[in-house]
Amino acid sequence: MPELITILLISWVAGLMALAGGFVAKFERTSESKLKQELTHGIVAFGGGILIAAVAFTLAPKGIEYLTTGELVIAFVAGGSLFCVIDYIISKRVGSRANLMAMLMDFVPESVALGALFVESKSTGFLLAIFIALQNLPEGFNSYRESIEGKTSSKSILTVLFTASFFGPIAA
Repeated sequence: MPELITILLISWVAGLMALAGGFVAKFERTSESKLKQELTHGIVAFGGGILIAAVAFTLAPKGIEYLTTGELVIAFVAGGSLFCVIDYIISKRVGSRANLMAMLMDFVPESVALGALFVESKSTGFLLAIFIALQNLPEGFNSYRESIEGKTSSKSILTVLFTASFFGPIAA
């Protein structure tokens, strides 16, 4: 299979995992409880951990070739801080769709990195694709739950998650 087709497919599948997370949330029918809240927080934390693992195991080693450790730390902290500020602004303006917007904001740069990394090293590109997919699943799950609480229709949320999956191949 040509390399470009492979990159397009793996980035699209990674994006479709957010849709899969949305479907899991749609059909998950347990009652709201303290345990369910803790489980949901755990799912979101898992997604965040996967994101950090993706940076640590796939992007940072490449960055070390071009940047000093101090520059990497500054870039990591600055990027994380910028996303926190943007997420805060979005949550104040849009409310319950903040997680969905944050997911969309990070999927495009992830896909750009995936495309660039895949050209450099197929095995590392596949590893990053797995990390992105594993991270998108809980993000899609939580995005769906937040948006439903904000009174957005299920069909609208799933349509947005499906449409967003195409941003990956375009960016990659």
